[in-house]
Amino acid sequence: MPFAVVVYLGMESGGFDTLVRGQVGIAAWWIALLGLIAGINPAVRIGRTGWIATTLLAGFVVWTITALAWSSSAEQTMIEAGRVASYLGIFLLAMLIAGRDRLRPMLAGVGTGCAAIATVALLSRLEPNWFPEVRIADALPTTQSRLAYPLNYWNALAGLTAVGLPLIVWLSVTARSLPVRGGAAALAPMMALTAYYTFSRGGIIACFVGVVALVALSERRLSLIPTLSVLAVASAGLIWAAEQRPSLRSGLVDQTALAEGDQMLVAVIGGGVVVGVLIAGIGWAVRRGRLPEMPAVSRRVAVGAAAIAMGIAILGFLLGGGPQRLSEDWETFKQPDHPGAQADRLSSASGNGRWQYWSGAVEAFTSEPIHGIGPGTFVYFWSQHKEIPGFIRDAHSLFAEVLGELGIVGLTLIGGFVLLALVTGVRRSFLVEGRERQAMAAATASALAFTIAAGIDWLWEIAVIPIAFLWIAAAIVRAGDERPAPIGSRATRIAVAGIATIVAAAAIAVTAIPMYGSRIVAESQAAFRAGDFNESLSRAKEATGLQPYAATPLVQQAFAYERLGNPAAATAVAHAATDAEPTNWETWWVLSRQRALLGRASAARAALRRAQELNPMATFLDIEGASHGGRGRTEREPSRSEDGKSIALNSATDFDPASSGGDGDEHAADTSMAIDGDPNTAWSTEDYYAGLDGIPKDGVGIYVDAGKPVTPSRMQLRTGGGGRTYEIHGWNLDTPPADLPAWGPPLTRELVSRGRQIVDLNAGEPHRYFLIWITGIDRGRATIYEIRLLE
Repeated sequence: MPFAVVVYLGMESGGFDTLVRGQVGIAAWWIALLGLIAGINPAVRIGRTGWIATTLLAGFVVWTITALAWSSSAEQTMIEAGRVASYLGIFLLAMLIAGRDRLRPMLAGVGTGCAAIATVALLSRLEPNWFPEVRIADALPTTQSRLAYPLNYWNALAGLTAVGLPLIVWLSVTARSLPVRGGAAALAPMMALTAYYTFSRGGIIACFVGVVALVALSERRLSLIPTLSVLAVASAGLIWAAEQRPSLRSGLVDQTALAEGDQMLVAVIGGGVVVGVLIAGIGWAVRRGRLPEMPAVSRRVAVGAAAIAMGIAILGFLLGGGPQRLSEDWETFKQPDHPGAQADRLSSASGNGRWQYWSGAVEAFTSEPIHGIGPGTFVYFWSQHKEIPGFIRDAHSLFAEVLGELGIVGLTLIGGFVLLALVTGVRRSFLVEGRERQAMAAATASALAFTIAAGIDWLWEIAVIPIAFLWIAAAIVRAGDERPAPIGSRATRIAVAGIATIVAAAAIAVTAIPMYGSRIVAESQAAFRAGDFNESLSRAKEATGLQPYAATPLVQQAFAYERLGNPAAATAVAHAATDAEPTNWETWWVLSRQRALLGRASAARAALRRAQELNPMATFLDIEGASHGGRGRTEREPSRSEDGKSIALNSATDFDPASSGGDGDEHAADTSMAIDGDPNTAWSTEDYYAGLDGIPKDGVGIYVDAGKPVTPSRMQLRTGGGGRTYEIHGWNLDTPPADLPAWGPPLTRELVSRGRQIVDLNAGEPHRYFLIWITGIDRGRATIYEIRLLE
């Protein structure tokens, strides 16, 4: 069962989607409940440690639900409540299944599930044509060099690999069957290569720490040396081979990269066969007495050797200028600079904004230290208080985010749960011997890898990773129990089943409401995109009926009413959305838009001002440069007599050439919005959260067609978002160039500020096409609301 759950969620984008995660959670509750009622999984006596762990996790769920009383977004809090209720169902199911006699199968299931996902991920890089619908260069063009499929987030893929790697190494050392040992050993270097291709520093650190912890907690550590040596050499060899193939390393899908992928596939398979045979051979030789058995080392000697090694390391650290380097790296970590998306990022100490995210979570905590600001609402707190630009939903740390959103009570509950699993694992590793000791060491090492990975990134939201950890945690806390024995009398068992039914029904309701609500909203949005606004409105109303507290269905209704020509109704539901989520700038922006369309200019400006207060770094909310279409414009553009006479434009086309790192499509369907005369509509680039340098990509743009050669003196742009540096190029032939160099030198190069800007064009001669080439996107997207050529 652990294997099936991990693989299913891993192949479904890690279970990030509310619907997928909710289905698994509901299934877990039903299986556990029906198993209790039918006697398949009878109520068993769970030891004290198991009850403490269950109480802590259940308390975290209850505290999350209780937060509805103070959260600024009941919708987001219910989503989080459904998430943790699903996790609790998985944990309780694992607790019913786990026990001392089931420790090894559960760990093997989790480990092989993680390895299966890592294998699929690696194949998607080496042979992308095997995955025509999920080619990474198309799905995630901003970070195509970083392996992300099938979880669609590189750090999550590395984190899941880190959870599974200690378990696979454990299998390669202790499996009873020599073919299983060899097969597990063959997977380990492949998993190391998968982690490398993610270029995830935190994930790779978690992998390393997990394996080190496995060795430290094992009973006969010296006996691990032959196996670990083979795995280390094989892993290093694959990574070295990957370094020699730059096109493949960069995530390209050209002929060179495809050829390099074929070569690497041969290396991976060949290396795996060699490693598997060697490890199986080592196991055979040890069993037959052909290899000398490694001597046992007493605990006193081991502790003494560790102390000496640590002393030497500390001395080398001090003599080698370690403190100075550590201080410099710490200052670098606190800077929001992006370290790039290639292999050289592995040597960078940049925190990529994490210091700012964690500081934001601490600031949220200080504002409400006991109960926090409310689960799921960090996204709104960040928008209002952020120190650096960019959209962030999570604080990039399970513990920092819980501290900010659920206060000291929430952190105590979830932190206590994780800590209990780790401490119990370490303690039991030293209380048992033999194969049980090795299994407990592997489980604890895997739990530690999860703790590190989840502590420095937002992996709690990607269900497959915490669910893998919950299986392991259940295995740890139940491993000390004797063979499961049914609880008490028949009456007691009936009472337990009755209580379980009530709890399961409540948990399923908490999980199902946001799950089905999100699905109905998605159907409404699909109908809206298809132009069926009546159906979109109907589905949005249905979602509101299911979730009367939620803002998203109300916003969806507002847009549907707008397209149906009912601005009064649109304004009413938009106002209700601001009541549901008063700290969400988006609801206020929607209200401003609807008020403007209704002709209420002053009220529209007031709502827009509130949106700007809640997201002060959003340049597109700039009141001074903003205007609204409809009967009630809040502040019109300067008259043509002030700027000059406009030149008519026939069309606008996106420009994202492959020669500059593009994929040929940059929101092509929206380009007309940049020349439609409506300042409410806009063309924008894709989201470049890592900046253009993270792809790498030279730039992206849009060009307009005047239909005939013209000689404008100026260009008027009204912009928003992350674009900063714009080049203007001209072209006079009938067919515009497909590559940037062919456009020739720019007519002008400007550092564009937010809002409206007039750019002087030194055209010199007539041009028919004018390209706006954007080269300075730091993070996020660049937006162009309007392009005008002026005589």
